[in-house]
Amino acid sequence: MTSGGELAGPATGRNVEVETASSGPRDVTGTVVPTSPRRRPGRPARINRQMVVEAAAALDPDGVTIQAVADRLGVDRKAVSYHVSSREELLELVTAQTLAAELEHLALPEDDWREAVRVYARGVRQVLLHEASLSLLITRLPGVGVLVPADALVARLFDAGFDETSAGIALNLITRVVFTNAKDLLLAKRYRRHPTLSEVRSVLAGLPPDQLPHLRRILTNGVQEPFEVELEFLVAGLEHLLARGTGLDGRVDG
Repeated sequence: MTSGGELAGPATGRNVEVETASSGPRDVTGTVVPTSPRRRPGRPARINRQMVVEAAAALDPDGVTIQAVADRLGVDRKAVSYHVSSREELLELVTAQTLAAELEHLALPEDDWREAVRVYARGVRQVLLHEASLSLLITRLPGVGVLVPADALVARLFDAGFDETSAGIALNLITRVVFTNAKDLLLAKRYRRHPTLSEVRSVLAGLPPDQLPHLRRILTNGVQEPFEVELEFLVAGLEHLLARGTGLDGRVDG
């Protein structure tokens, strides 16, 4: 060992640098070389959750994957997985952001709960039809932004005299009617046939012509777009529910 804290190599006699706790590694001139601190486990650098969502939103919904988002951001797949756990979560986040942006200006009438129901249902349905690719991939309406108009609708129902149970029933029915109708239209447009009607026609085609004549009559005359009819049935049903009243256990009084 030399006086400078170096070891002489046994075979060559060359001086070998030694890193000590007090000095750190040195270069050949004996100067301490600064080192970068090791990255600690935790949040990956460079990206955040919002950047992930925006990158996913820029992709075609059918092509959204963790890897596709990572490639777009120029980061490792693990960096994206730190913020979202699956493709489904990615799509939910993109859908929530997109629908919230389109629904934020949906204004519901304050003096007529029936018209508020109609405006809400038509507005949400229009957004679903506009965002066709996303609407076919999601199974629910996620996100705080999407729930803002829903909360406003519930407020109108409370003001009209609906209790918590009946208002919940109303919101659930409205959402199901809107969601189902929009998906049926989008599927019919994508595959150029209505999924349910196509199945019925297929069954009828395998039966003798004289069987199920009433269904054949309906299909022969054509089935009209039912949304507005469904909406009016829904409003009429809610009027009946409100008139009779419901208890908190969900049973109709009277």
